[in-house]
Amino acid sequence: MRKKRIKNVVKQVFLTQEENARLLALMSEEGETNFSAYARKKLFNNELESWTVSFPEYEQLTEQLIQLGRSINAIAKLSTQVGMISQSDFIELGQLVTRLMEAVEKEISVISQKKSRKK
Repeated sequence: MRKKRIKNVVKQVFLTQEENARLLALMSEEGETNFSAYARKKLFNNELESWTVSFPEYEQLTEQLIQLGRSINAIAKLSTQVGMISQSDFIELGQLVTRLMEAVEKEISVISQKKSRKK
């Protein structure tokens, strides 16, 4: 049995700084930190169900992964536009992937140590 593939459609909204500040205040009033979830809730009048899962212990790792992902995407985009990747970009890409692996390995190690202490 094949799972149905869900494809997200990206929609962009351009706001002035004042509009953005107002939006953030409205989101804060409702305890919402995710714009996509907030927009869906407002656009569809709560017709859609959504869940937010939070793992505060992974926030630092998540932020590192996001930053690394952005850097990797920037290099990939540039190489696609130019049609080739420079040696320095290739080296930087390798360093970024190494940092990514180190961050994940470090987190796995911390989790393993915590689990072994609980036993």
